[in-house]
Amino acid sequence: MTRKVPNVFSALSNRSFSFLWIGQSFSMFAFSINTTCLPFLVFHVGGGAAELSIAQTFFIVPQLVFLFISGIFVDRIPKKTILSSVDFLRGIAAAAIAGLLLAHQASTFYVYVLTALLGTFSSFYRPAVLSMLSWIVDDKYRLSANSLRSISQQLSKIIGPVVGSFLVVSVSLFSAYTINAILFALSALLVYFVRPQKREYRNGETSRKKGDFLVDLFPQDGPRL
Repeated sequence: MTRKVPNVFSALSNRSFSFLWIGQSFSMFAFSINTTCLPFLVFHVGGGAAELSIAQTFFIVPQLVFLFISGIFVDRIPKKTILSSVDFLRGIAAAAIAGLLLAHQASTFYVYVLTALLGTFSSFYRPAVLSMLSWIVDDKYRLSANSLRSISQQLSKIIGPVVGSFLVVSVSLFSAYTINAILFALSALLVYFVRPQKREYRNGETSRKKGDFLVDLFPQDGPRL
């Protein structure tokens, strides 16, 4: 008896997942380009190895800090709103960098601030995506959905640095961040068309009371796993 091989593209029959997957692919690709362009940006504004380390610290530390509380916010705010807002704000940050480059006003100070904002916004993206999948993808398509997300993630890690480096070297740093901003904006737009299928999501994200936020953050019986 032959075992049926699951179709890796079967989850694309779900229209909402298709929008989410394409949007997330754009978002991950833009994120990869941004990571590649950061050293070029620091060196462009006159920084060196020390400034690059500081910029990367400003990018990583907010993600570590908000890692502990982002899940709580994701549980209490509609995931669609979080995903759209995060990519919209990341697009604004990338567009701000492009604008500063165009106006020849970019400096290490602005790089630190905008990099910290990008790191902060990004810390809310991953938990929101994972939670959103449970609302729009049936269990029978979960393997396909995870496979497609993994493919997009790996491709973005491979192609993003190549495209980012090519844009910086062959065109300009301004063009790289402009495309970065456009990709984030497209991702935010595509998430708008996602329609959660479960009734509980449309009627409300949670049945918890408003006063339970601090209880979620500091539960008396220990951390919630």
